[in-house]
Amino acid sequence: MERHGLWAFDIEGQPWKTTPATKSTHERAKSYVAYILERALDNLLVSHEEVVHAITVTKLAQCLPKEKLGSIIEASLKTHEKFTEHDLLGAVPPRDLVEYVALDYLWEKVVTPLIAEAHDYAPKPVVLLAGNKPNADVKAAGSDEADWGSRNTNPPASPAAAATGGGDEIVSEDEILESELTEDDLSSGSTVGLKVAAADGKKANTR
Repeated sequence: MERHGLWAFDIEGQPWKTTPATKSTHERAKSYVAYILERALDNLLVSHEEVVHAITVTKLAQCLPKEKLGSIIEASLKTHEKFTEHDLLGAVPPRDLVEYVALDYLWEKVVTPLIAEAHDYAPKPVVLLAGNKPNADVKAAGSDEADWGSRNTNPPASPAAAATGGGDEIVSEDEILESELTEDDLSSGSTVGLKVAAADGKKANTR
């Protein structure tokens, strides 16, 4: 299997979405996420700085219990050099991170962008240029079938709106039959469109 297929196989079942409600499954998921983080750090796929910056110190301060925060402060006071992200993750290694920080948060902020996508284990998301939006009615290149799921199959608000190009103003049938386009409108290049409708066997006259 190629690397994308192997990664998809490895994360099948989405372990980061488990909850403490299923204790045994959640414990296995925590061990698995911690293992991925440990291997990535040991094999230099991601740095300690990147991990801490992705999680953010603010998030760690919110999630870690007071005793853990106390041990971090104590460790920082004992070091004779600058207290770095490497020291921080030494005080709170991955096996402790998964105990206090939500698995889906660690997966979204660290595992997916810094490990899976950065090293091409998982395909990177497609980034659209500014101002470009996906057109639901345009078929994919090389495809002969339209994506039914993305099409807008809702009928127009009224036949009049469809006849006039889907404008914001809804015109009733009586108003269409009663309205007439003057020669002044035609000669002045007015944006008023010809409204043609049939009702009770009558046809609107066009000039």
